[in-house]
This record gives sequence, structure tokens and C-alpha cells, in this order.
Amino acid sequence: MISHKRVRSSFSRAAIVTLLTLIGGALEPALFFVPQALAASTVSVNAFGLVNGQFPGAPIKASSDAQAIVKIKVTASQASQTLTSVTANFSGTGFVTTTALAAIATAGTSGVALYQDNGSMADAFDGSDSVITLAASPGWTGNTTGITLTPATPVSLTSGVEKIFFVAIKTSAAATSSQIIAAIPVSGVVTSDGNGPSSVFTSPNYTVDSVAPTILAFEGFGGSNTANVKFSEPVQKVGFGNLVLGDAPLIYTDKDSAAQTISALSHTMGSSMVGLTFSGNLDAGDVTTSTISIATNKMMDMAGNVAANASTTLSSLASITTNSIPSATAGTVYSVGSPLATMVSAGIVGGTLAWDMADASSTATLNTTLGLSLVAATGKITGTVASISGSFNMVFRATNGTATATRSYTINVAPAGGGSIPGIANVSPQGGPRSASNMSVTISGTNTHFASTSMVDILLPPGIAGTNGVTVGSLTSSALTSLVLPVSISAGAATGSRDVRVSTGGEVVIFPNGFFVFESGGSGLSLLLPADLATGVIIPPIFSFGQSSDSSVISYRITLKPTS
Repeated sequence: MISHKRVRSSFSRAAIVTLLTLIGGALEPALFFVPQALAASTVSVNAFGLVNGQFPGAPIKASSDAQAIVKIKVTASQASQTLTSVTANFSGTGFVTTTALAAIATAGTSGVALYQDNGSMADAFDGSDSVITLAASPGWTGNTTGITLTPATPVSLTSGVEKIFFVAIKTSAAATSSQIIAAIPVSGVVTSDGNGPSSVFTSPNYTVDSVAPTILAFEGFGGSNTANVKFSEPVQKVGFGNLVLGDAPLIYTDKDSAAQTISALSHTMGSSMVGLTFSGNLDAGDVTTSTISIATNKMMDMAGNVAANASTTLSSLASITTNSIPSATAGTVYSVGSPLATMVSAGIVGGTLAWDMADASSTATLNTTLGLSLVAATGKITGTVASISGSFNMVFRATNGTATATRSYTINVAPAGGGSIPGIANVSPQGGPRSASNMSVTISGTNTHFASTSMVDILLPPGIAGTNGVTVGSLTSSALTSLVLPVSISAGAATGSRDVRVSTGGEVVIFPNGFFVFESGGSGLSLLLPADLATGVIIPPIFSFGQSSDSSVISYRITLKPTS
């Protein structure tokens, strides 16, 4: 006969197995319940959809509102589980806990706080997510860079349902230029049924910006009715959006008899340049004696620092007015009497004007790669062009020690004896995620002589700091205008753009910002503004986007459909 023996277990699930049991002197089958081990909660950490995730180095002003810097996703494997704490370690160039962040507290005023995603826009830190009250004001630990956020009441998790949390920061009123980076350590997210993540996650950084934008240059000349105003940094209207003529963000005061007014204005939010159209042609007096100013409470930078109202005489604005540098030919000699170009500045008044290159990379490109020199006193470009061809990017600088202007230029060099200037037409795919291994990348050239012996470098752009972390394997070339190469990206590579450079003997071609490094993770498109299903809202839609970790995915399609 079969004897049923009941085994009580505290486990939520059990397996039924049949064993042989000695009953009445004979072996008989019996049913037993054997508890099964359950998987722990899954924990993933990223910065997808957050401002610093979309734009590494995104600015944040002093005395800021709460800004999410890390997104944490937790899925419990069984019922009645909770999130009990989150640890974040902070770092960054110039980061000091006592000055970078607001005072630590138990709720939303804290310099570091924990939020739960329950706002109107799922998966986005939208200002309506709820702050989690902590058990006590946490202290800084581990060389004053680590902090553990422990909820006063453990936060309930739902079995099989993903819940999202944010680590958010608020800067202090005393915050000055510095980076703010948060790292979630291994097992830094503690739940009642297991900890995560399995590896350290380091967020892209915020950059503290405590300086309001100012007018840097006015690029206009007599006889034209258009001009450009350049600001010290990217700008937007106060609140949000492009600068528009109707808001009158700029005030132009004509100082001569034939007064002109601004009749049109063009600007894209996040650009440091504003295009102006005037009611008539400017004359020489307009660009030397007239003034321009920023209207009160009309303009701010991308961090939210509002520009002050200050009038600037156009002739006092520092700028480099040379439109372009002519193309050169390898082997050509350029002298002081017949230079390749003579650089011209405006608005640098007083002192001794001196010309040089703005960074070490630009100096090396002009002097070493091209064999040319920039005469400090006159701005003349002289020398014998090296036996090289291609396009070369660099930044020139003019200063008198008080006022300084910089401007980027490209010098195109044709091969000796004639021929077209070589260049790069396309890089595909145009980027890859951190931790990618042996991605297949194709570089397409024009007028090039690519070969398997060519050298390819994927470099940080001039003046940009960070860990390159991009390496290139052995090349294959099926044509003079095509290269295929394996590319690997380290887990610690700085996110952002890279310049692509191909050297083939004396031929060097560069594609500025031709390759982009992004966070690893799944792809996704999320609507940030306006709210989903909103009506009567006149605003351009803004999306957050996480690229695919699958290196074979090189394009995406967005379809917009009108409602019925």
C-alpha cells in the first residue's frame, strides 16, 4: 500500500518526489515534498533616459533641484520582499562632499536622496516621483565618498514586477566647477532576498556650472543685414526652448544716425550661436560703436544659470574673423610675404596681440604633421607643407592676456603633383556600447588609398578629457576607399564622440566625431515631454533613447502616426 506522509515547509514552492519507505517490514513507495531553492531578486543599474546618461558631462547649476544620476531596477523573485538599502560612492575631478552637494538629510532636501518611480512618466525622473524617507541622515563613509541610503520602512517589492528607483543629488549653493560621478558597488543594492548588482556600475558625470552665460563675440560686418552673436556656452530661453524674436532676448542699440533693429532671430536650444537679421544693412559704425545686451530674465545656460543684463559694445567683443583657411598642396612653400593665410581678430583691444594654437593636439597637427608654423606676432601661417594629404582639424587662439578668442578650422591638403583631397565619407556603425568586443566597423573613404597596412586611430576629440578605451584590431581592405576593422570598447571608456583617423603612408584623413561610445544595455525609446496622451500641449516632443548593446543593430526606425 501507499503511505502519505506530510512534510511542512516554510518554502513557497516544493517538489513532490517518490521515495521507498519501510512500511510493515516491506519497502513501499511514499510521496514527499522537497523544498526548492528560489532565485534572488534581480538588480540592474543604468543611466538610460537620465540627463547625464543622454549627455555625459551634462551641466548642473549650484543650488540645483533634485537630479537623478543613477537608475536602479529591482524585480523580486517571490512575494513579500523589500528593498532595504542602496549604497553609492561618489567621485569626480574637483568633487568635495562639503561643497559640491547640499547637506545630507532624510528626505527631499538631502544632497543625496533615494526616490521611487511612480510619476506620470514611467521610467523617467520627472519631478513627480516620490522621495523615500530614510531611517536617519546617513553619514559619509569610506574616505568621505560613500553613502548608504536606508529607508525608514523597507520598500515593498512585487514578485515578478520590475520596480524602479533613483539615486538623486542636489548641489549646494557653494558648488563650483567639478564633476559628480556616482558608482553603485557590487551588492550595493540590498533586498530581503538577495543583493545586486553583480558588477560595479559607474554613472556618466554631471559637471557643476556656476557661471551664467555672457556674450562672447559678434560676427558681422558693414554692408550685410545679418550677423551672429556667440555666447560663452550653450543657451536656452528661461524655462525651456529656443530663443525667439517675440521674447526679445537680445537688445540691439544702434549708435549712429541710420538706426537698425533686429527683425528676425534664429536659434536652436543648446546652441551657443544666435543668428540675427536686421531691418537694413549694417555700416562700419554699427559694428564698432553700437551695443548689444541680454534682456533681463530671458536667457539661461543648460544648467539653469540665468544671464545677467549687461550692455556690451560690439567693438569690445573678442573674435577671430577669418572665415576659412585655403586648401594647400603637399610640398608647397609658404613665406611671410606669401603665407597660406593671415589670421584676423576683432575686439581684442590694448596690450600685445599674440597668436598660438589653443591646445597641444592642434599645435602638433600644425607644426609636426603639416610642417607649418603660426607667426605669433602677425598670425601668418608659413612653412613647407609636409608630404602628406588629407583634412586636418585644429583650433587657433588670439589673446592679449585679457581678452581671448578661439576658433576651429580645417586645413585641406591635396597630394603633390595634383589630385583630389582625400577624406572619410562614412563610418558604419557610427558607434558602439561600452564592453563591446570585436565589433565590425567599416570606414568608407573618398579619393583615398586605403590598404591593410593603413593605421586607424579612434581618438578623443581635441580638448576632451577622459579614458579613450577604444582599440582597433587587424584591418582588411577590399578597395582603396574601404576598410573593415574589429573594434573593442572597454567597460571604462568615456562615453561620447571620438574622432576617426586613418593614416596610409603620407595620406591622413580624419572624420571628426565619427564614432560614438554609449552605455551598454538594451535599446529603448521613452517620451519625456509632453506626458503620454497629453492634448493641447504645443511643445516639440523630447525622447530619451538607449542604444542597443547588440553591435549588429546599426539603425532604428521611428514611425509617427496621426490619431484618428
